[in-house]
Amino acid sequence: MGTPRGLTTLQDQINRLFSDSLDRTGEEGSLTTWAPAVDIYETEHELVVKADLPDVDPKDLDIRVENNILTIRGERKFEKKVNEDSYLRVERAYGTFSRSLLWRTA
Repeated sequence: MGTPRGLTTLQDQINRLFSDSLDRTGEEGSLTTWAPAVDIYETEHELVVKADLPDVDPKDLDIRVENNILTIRGERKFEKKVNEDSYLRVERAYGTFSRSLLWRTA
């Protein structure tokens, strides 16, 4: 599945310039930052963005459009309801994220 017409991410552009050789390493392998996956489509009157943001409180989101760049910033906080020693495995990423997408109109 290709990138929709007119849509590229700043991250994609940066990844072309730099290799991933600067990965930080943790106990179980490479640690990566996270950013929500998005679906973006255009209707006759609007641009619709759907982002996977489970467990992200809407008040922890900052969504802006400036100079044809949509930026979604936020934070997924680690649940403190469960004692950290009780977790057997934690695979989901937590912390702050920023996702910027450049939109070029046709």
